[in-house]
Amino acid sequence: MNIIGNTAITNQLSNLAQTHELPQAIILIGPEHIGKTHIAQHITRAILQIDESRPLQAHPEFTCVKKADDAHMIVVEDIRRMIAHNAHKAFNNNPRVVMIKNVHACTLQAANALLKSIEEPHESTYYILTATHTQTIPQTILSRCAIYQLSHASDGEMITLMSNTSEEAHTQKKLTWAAGRPGVLHQLENNDETHAQWYDESRQLFSLLTSSHDKRLIWVEEIIGKGTRATKKEALYNRLDRCIIMLRALLFSHGLQKKKLAKQILTSLDNAREVKEKLKKNVQPKGLFDAFVLSLPRL
Repeated sequence: MNIIGNTAITNQLSNLAQTHELPQAIILIGPEHIGKTHIAQHITRAILQIDESRPLQAHPEFTCVKKADDAHMIVVEDIRRMIAHNAHKAFNNNPRVVMIKNVHACTLQAANALLKSIEEPHESTYYILTATHTQTIPQTILSRCAIYQLSHASDGEMITLMSNTSEEAHTQKKLTWAAGRPGVLHQLENNDETHAQWYDESRQLFSLLTSSHDKRLIWVEEIIGKGTRATKKEALYNRLDRCIIMLRALLFSHGLQKKKLAKQILTSLDNAREVKEKLKKNVQPKGLFDAFVLSLPRL
């Protein structure tokens, strides 16, 4: 498995796994598509001592919990199935791994059920959790896990994923859109639909910057949609990440020639980061995002 970025953390945790010194519960935190799942799988293989030739999903000592395809959250039944599955294996001392993908999407009931498992784990069970942020993860879970913050990959690391036939202009555009996230770049390189989607998003942002205040607020309503407070906050958090990427792209494509626009974009980038921090607190997410969108520069 070719790990792009965060190699130091990956090697550190894999070495701890091989020497049986890995904490029994860890959380890998980072933006979407940064490689959290690949790193978690790499560590899992080190714990279970299996190589790349064996499919991980078929291993009897591995359990993966994630949102159902048609669900917004991980529900308590998902966690209970994991607990029941592991209970059948409690009689042996073989190392086993439970991976919880996007643990920030657990309902309160699911988080409480998971907490009980993490508080008193079987001596040979390891919990590897992934999350894009920590604000919806109960402090009781965070306090019982070793937390590892993953960073974006450098352009030098990212470019190893790219085809040698890519034109320089297309290469720079893809690197800007991917913003240090290997998963996004992989999709852009191998999926024409993904490339079209990101192109459409850049056009949407450009259109948003030429829109009236009323149309901007309608756009926010469409993003949030229906759902719980947690799912709305998650949708806005992800959209803020996209806005930051697109604003950076706009800065390089237009702002460098226009000092006033560049200053406005830089202010918007600062505002976006501030909103992300405020979303971690118990604030009204829609009101925050409304204010951010209305403050974006007008083209």
